[in-house]
Amino acid sequence: MKPRIKSRKFMGDGTRLHMTYGLNIGGCETQMFNLAQEYAKRGLQEEVIFCSFSLSGIAARKIEALGFQVYCLSLDIWGKPLRSLLSVIRFLRDKDIELLITTGLEANMFGCLAAKVVHISRIVTEEIGIRSYSIKQRIILRLSLRMADYNFAVSKIVLKNLLDQKLIRKERGYISYAPLDLKRKSTNLLSLEAKVNLLYLGRIHPEKNLELLISSLGKIRDGNYNNFQLEIVGVQNYDERRLIEEIVQLHKLEKFVMVFDATSNTEQHIDGCNFLVQSSRTEGMGFSVLEAMSRGRPVISTNVGIVPEIIDSGVNGLISKSQSQSDYMSVLLTAILMDRGEYDAMVNRVLETSLSFVETSTYLALIDSMGRKTNS
Repeated sequence: MKPRIKSRKFMGDGTRLHMTYGLNIGGCETQMFNLAQEYAKRGLQEEVIFCSFSLSGIAARKIEALGFQVYCLSLDIWGKPLRSLLSVIRFLRDKDIELLITTGLEANMFGCLAAKVVHISRIVTEEIGIRSYSIKQRIILRLSLRMADYNFAVSKIVLKNLLDQKLIRKERGYISYAPLDLKRKSTNLLSLEAKVNLLYLGRIHPEKNLELLISSLGKIRDGNYNNFQLEIVGVQNYDERRLIEEIVQLHKLEKFVMVFDATSNTEQHIDGCNFLVQSSRTEGMGFSVLEAMSRGRPVISTNVGIVPEIIDSGVNGLISKSQSQSDYMSVLLTAILMDRGEYDAMVNRVLETSLSFVETSTYLALIDSMGRKTNS
């Protein structure tokens, strides 16, 4: 369902601002780009702007190429929080913003506080992950989130976490899921006969727990199962590449693992794999999971984020019961030993599941409806 817009302006003469921490690579960044594409289809480049606090890169350039204004405030959020807040206030004060949508912890905290100072009339927050907050962060986040008119959460588990910690009011909480462009879906599948192609797609970060993935594959190789290849896509600098290469060398997997820089052409890597793999300790949405499944690729994952909400292990993907190495190795080995008939059946179920994913136009319809209302 597409929203009805009476004119090119959303509401009054104001502008819609999407604010987040970074616009380089990652699920949140992909979400921002998908939104920009949908706005561009409507010819709304002059009515929508994007802003990041730091880490502008690939996503920022892609959004700018569509004709949107993209701002990077270059803030040291946690090192200089007061100065950062004042910078956000000055930025918002210079803009005619009527609807502010903040995505992620930093934008939710600092964006909401600044928006109230400059009297922005409508605020929608979106939480994309589950974090352990310090007492100070929890107090500030609760204050910030309750300043908003609506609080989005990207999955059921994220919404439950916000409610359990009493960070938001129940009546203002909504599950948004992440917007996805399903029109790029592909069923160009690779054979499993020679080797199983595994893909990790995302940031190189301790929460992603790549040590579990790589060490598990090392033990599987030690068991004389060597018909697999792993691509790791998402390296952003020399230190990250060196870290991954050291783990790969430690487990003697140099011939089995290829490491690639972060790229905007994620579809090429997804279409070249049989399974997307993730071994995260925690996730909010896990946007790469949705991307892979929308292109007919089953996912192997730990039991985090949106995974248990959309994957039935053994039917349309494989979920490790726990984050123990034995459980994770078990699901990896199941994939590596899977025959073509089992794989094709799983792919069909994956494509069926992907039909229920939230498209970008539907996501924007939800935001449009929120923007027309203000809670008292």
